[in-house]
Amino acid sequence: MIYYFYKRKRHPHVTINLHLEWRGKSLKSIIFPMTYDKLFSSKAILTGTYIFSDIERLTTEDTEKAARIWQA
Repeated sequence: MIYYFYKRKRHPHVTINLHLEWRGKSLKSIIFPMTYDKLFSSKAILTGTYIFSDIERLTTEDTEKAARIWQA
């Protein structure tokens, strides 16, 4: 499983979701888009490959949380 983390945006169209609906249809079963909020509220670290996107949109606190998860 590949987890693709993104910062929740004000509009419902997240780029990765649009890609998976169009050209990336063959990847839809292995790429799981998830917000950072959901990642940070998870009780366990999920096994798989992580893609951290939108890191420039994270607060300092959220960047530190993401770094700790990346290190784990």
